[in-house]
Amino acid sequence: MTLTNYWWLLIWIFIGGLLAFFIPKQQELVNGRKVERWTMPTALILIAPYIVWAGFRSNAFGDTGAYQKAFRECASLFGKIGNYLSSITKDKGFYLLMALEKSIFGDSCRLFFVLLAAFQLLIIVWMFRKYSEDYWFSIFLLIASTA
Repeated sequence: MTLTNYWWLLIWIFIGGLLAFFIPKQQELVNGRKVERWTMPTALILIAPYIVWAGFRSNAFGDTGAYQKAFRECASLFGKIGNYLSSITKDKGFYLLMALEKSIFGDSCRLFFVLLAAFQLLIIVWMFRKYSEDYWFSIFLLIASTA
C-alpha cells in the first residue's frame, strides 16, 4: 500500500485530533448556552493543509479540468465582465466571483483554486466551530466522506 494524498489527508486529521487534547479551548456563548469551543487559530491550523491540497490538486482530480477551462475563458478585465456574464446562463454569482478574482489577481489557476478552497473551507470552519458540539469530529466526517 502506498501513501497517496488521500492517506495524508486522513493522517493529518488524526494528528490534529491528538493536538486538540493539548490545546486549550475557550468558553463562548452559543444560543444562550456557555460552551467550550476550539479557538479560531487552532481551527484554522487543522483546516490549512486541506486548503493547500485543494489549491494544488492535479488536473486528473474530479472536475478540476473543467474549472480550469472555465477560468481560462472568463473575462480578465473589469470592463469585459458585463459582456462575459451576459453569455453565462447559470451560476452567474460564481462566474462573477471568478472573473473578479482573475481581474484582480491575474491568470493563475493555482491561486484561483487556493482562494476558492479558502473561501469555502473558511465558511465551513466558522459554521462547524460555532455550531458543532465536536469540531474535530465534524471536520473528520467532512474529510473522510470526501476522500
